[in-house]
Amino acid sequence: MGDKIISKKADTPEVYMSASEGVIRFSGVCMPENPNLFFNEITEWVQQYLGEHPNNETLVEFELEYINSMTIKFLFNILNLFKTAQHHTTVNWKYKKNDLLMIEKGIEFEYITKLKINMIEL
Repeated sequence: MGDKIISKKADTPEVYMSASEGVIRFSGVCMPENPNLFFNEITEWVQQYLGEHPNNETLVEFELEYINSMTIKFLFNILNLFKTAQHHTTVNWKYKKNDLLMIEKGIEFEYITKLKINMIEL
C-alpha cells in the first residue's frame, strides 16, 4: 500500500497519509464544496490501510484552522473506522491559543467518538 498526499487548496486541507509511517495528518481549512468527493478517497485509503497490515500504532493528527458542519460528519466517520477496527490509535488535535471554536470541536470529537484525543496548543 502506498503513501498518499492530497494537496492543500483554498477550501481543503493538506492530507498526508503514510502507511509506512502509520500517520494520517490533516492541516489547513476544511470546508470542501463537495465533501463526499473529497472524503471518499481518504475513507477508502483508511479502510484499505486497516484491512491490510497496518502498523502497530497509527497517529491521526489534526491541525485545522476551520471546519464546517459537513466536514465534522466525515471526520467522525474516519475516527470511527479506527475505533471499530480496535486499532491502537493516537489522536492529536492541535489548535491555536484562544481558538475557542477549534478547542470545542476537539473536545466534542473526544466525547462523541470515545477516543482519547490529545489537545495540543500551538
